[in-house]
Amino acid sequence: LVYFSNLYLAPGTTVEPKNFGEFLLYYFAALLVLIGGHVIVFWIVLPLSFIFERALTHGDRELTLMVKLTFFQCATIVAQAILFLYQETNLYKNPDGRFSTGWYVSGGTIIVLALFGDLVAIGLIFEGLRPFPDLFRRYVLAKRAKTQA
Repeated sequence: LVYFSNLYLAPGTTVEPKNFGEFLLYYFAALLVLIGGHVIVFWIVLPLSFIFERALTHGDRELTLMVKLTFFQCATIVAQAILFLYQETNLYKNPDGRFSTGWYVSGGTIIVLALFGDLVAIGLIFEGLRPFPDLFRRYVLAKRAKTQA
């Protein structure tokens, strides 16, 4: 999903944006698909670990989850970047499996999108909401709690 979205959405691969606004639109769309693909996998891994794995402690479960998710995130980005060594794009007409100038438009874009995705998803969304950790619990969950009636 993420590979094909980057192939068809990321600017410079198969789409040629006509102006800077269109470039930002395609880049933002590819970024959202990248973040969405990773978040979906992160949400799927947690219930599967409770079903199929038996950890001795809660810390062991968290450690194995973090190792798996870190490996997944790094492996998918590296695999996509390597796939673009052999994928024909607008500026990489004759892919030969080398890191030539045409690869940096497609494979390099994947790496930059992953970095921006981590910056946006982790830095701004998850850590940005940290100063107000109790707002959701206090105003949404606590209203339905029986002890708060």
